[in-house]
Amino acid sequence: MNLEKVSTGSSDLQRRLEIIFAGLFVLYPIGMAGFKPLSSPLLALMVVLGIVLACLGKKRPSRGQFYVTGGMLLLVIAVLPSFSNVEDMSEGFKRLEKLIDLLCLLPIFYGAVNCRYALGPKLVTGLLIAAPVNLVTAAYSLWILGLPRAQGQYDEIIFGDMTMLAAMLLLSWLVSTNFRELNLRSSLIWLAFFASLLTSFLSGTRGALLAIPPVLFWLIWDGCKRLSAHELKRIGLPLVGLVLVAVLFSLFWGGDKSILQRYSTDTSSSPAETFASDASTSDAMRMDIWRYAGQLFVEYPLFGTGIGDFRAEITRARQAGLVHLDKNYKHAHSIYLGFLGMTGLTGFLAMIFALFILPVFMLFSDCSSPAGQKQYAGAALVVVICFAAFGLTEQWLARSAMVSSFVVCLAAFFPLPEPQRRAP
Repeated sequence: MNLEKVSTGSSDLQRRLEIIFAGLFVLYPIGMAGFKPLSSPLLALMVVLGIVLACLGKKRPSRGQFYVTGGMLLLVIAVLPSFSNVEDMSEGFKRLEKLIDLLCLLPIFYGAVNCRYALGPKLVTGLLIAAPVNLVTAAYSLWILGLPRAQGQYDEIIFGDMTMLAAMLLLSWLVSTNFRELNLRSSLIWLAFFASLLTSFLSGTRGALLAIPPVLFWLIWDGCKRLSAHELKRIGLPLVGLVLVAVLFSLFWGGDKSILQRYSTDTSSSPAETFASDASTSDAMRMDIWRYAGQLFVEYPLFGTGIGDFRAEITRARQAGLVHLDKNYKHAHSIYLGFLGMTGLTGFLAMIFALFILPVFMLFSDCSSPAGQKQYAGAALVVVICFAAFGLTEQWLARSAMVSSFVVCLAAFFPLPEPQRRAP
């Protein structure tokens, strides 16, 4: 009898912890775009509960989940040789700390395997709740505070990128699971999708728009295998409209200055000449930063100039007149050129392999099993595509909110070895 009581008490405890663990994925989207007090503490709680659930449940993650986590560990190891050249050791450890956050995938994977609730639908529910909250935040930033660009408690770049990520995830989930039937939930997903997309546009973050073409290409390509010609026509028109709207917003809305406003102020020169000469624009500053990051790679091709040294290098370059920037930037505004300059080929190749190549390979490998897991693999692939696109113009590996969002969203949708879960 005592053994039965102990077993029942342990089962009740595990069930409560599973409810809390799944609930964290509902809460997380509210903090990932605009509320600082939520994202980091929620990630820490997910890690702790994941470890506890692993001890109680005894189930192991899939082979793909282990490999993906191993790739993150490889990335952390690959950047260590760059410390041989580092000057700003404090900043270097800060950058390394952001990369170590990627290893939180493993305990969260353990928690997902040992939780009876499907985490993907829980995260989608959180995105539904977060969409109007973020839209109201954007409206408050623009029309109450009078800011030139909408932003949450982070900044406009994180706000725009994360709301675009939310929009693309909602679109992927809608196309893969709810497109065939029109009900209240699918209608709410459509509304949340447009609200998240509008919020991203209002942030003026043009780099977020880079995620739209590859995500749409993937959804259409995947839909050609699953949907009928009539369904493809129904979904094709909204997607084409989405592209046109994105192009129009990028031309006419860019925060304090749109693209057309920048190039229409000086009619005596071409847009290319205006772009190259106007160092005050974010585009010109990024080009200057990227050019100098490429020079650093040429000078330190193998291990880079040292992770975390970009501000020191930019400070030196500004003093020497090699770059024309308004301040000493901490990072290169691109994970690709930033890693080339700071960690050389060693860190760059490890980053490409760990963040993008290996997860995509494992997703296609794992989603060949149960049909019910393919919708999760599709959403996880959208996460990888979005962050690969964001990385073109943003050093998101230097931003804790974006790193934790990558970890949580990938963990929520990565296919599980046992797909049977209690209905959300």
